[in-house]
Amino acid sequence: MRIVMLTLMLAMHFVFFEHVTMAADYTNSLLFKVTLENKGEEIEYEYENPTHYEWEVGSKVTKGEEAKKKVEQVFAELNVTSNPTVEELKESLERYGYSSIDKFVVKWIDPNGNLFTWHWDKSEDITQQ
Repeated sequence: MRIVMLTLMLAMHFVFFEHVTMAADYTNSLLFKVTLENKGEEIEYEYENPTHYEWEVGSKVTKGEEAKKKVEQVFAELNVTSNPTVEELKESLERYGYSSIDKFVVKWIDPNGNLFTWHWDKSEDITQQ
């Protein structure tokens, strides 16, 4: 009986912590993409599993290690795995340095293939008018 209980406790521990680890690690995601317009300039952060990273500012496209670092930073800042509100994402982007956001779209496909999309547009926000 003790062995069964111990086995069950270990299995529950593994499942719980495996889920937490997966949620916090964007590399388990199928897609993470942020497109925003700030001061009239379009910026994009993109990750497609397994190794595609892009960071675009205006017409300049950066790929590779530098883009990977930028994607990691914005993913950590936005914390989409916590299911934030649009307002929380907007505040996170502002803390990240985008003080004059005109609009943004955040897309995230989790490890199970579920698509989450957040959208905000200043011209549609009655609190900004």
